[in-house]
Amino acid sequence: MSAGIYKITFRDGSYYIGKSNDLARRWDQHAKNMVAGKHAKKLQDAFDRFGEPTYEVLINCHEDHLDTLEGVLINSNWSSDILNTTRPKMISEKEWKEIQHIPASMWMEGPIANLTQITRFASHIVKLNNMLEDAEKEYEKNLEEVKSGTLVEILEREKSQLKQELDAIKSRGFFARLFNN
Repeated sequence: MSAGIYKITFRDGSYYIGKSNDLARRWDQHAKNMVAGKHAKKLQDAFDRFGEPTYEVLINCHEDHLDTLEGVLINSNWSSDILNTTRPKMISEKEWKEIQHIPASMWMEGPIANLTQITRFASHIVKLNNMLEDAEKEYEKNLEEVKSGTLVEILEREKSQLKQELDAIKSRGFFARLFNN
């Protein structure tokens, strides 16, 4: 079970941002409701026009932080393309008190500016999550190539080609004298 904030995107660029304490289950619910024609109007209309959307995790987080982070991400991404029907309150007094322990050096002054910083941090976390996923995929690919011997073969072939190219350059006139051949 994985909690977090997710985004559902349709081919036309319209999107919905949501939260769940079980992302896989929630995406399954969305898909079943859309196929059955029983989803919320905006999402159902987008599904009927553009077909199956893509699903992505924006942030994995503890379920205690779902409401706050969803509100921040919806508000920071609010546009004419968003399919959410309501815009959450930015941040409650209780939530503000919970995050005030963060060192002042990480924040600008004032609650509005602080919310801007929270939004920036949230966006940065999304980028870092994506970079981590890409790095993990690259690592797995390289690991498989090493296990199968493919990577070693590729590197040996590249080394051999470079040696042949260097030998060919060295054997030409000026270069032959330059390298004392």
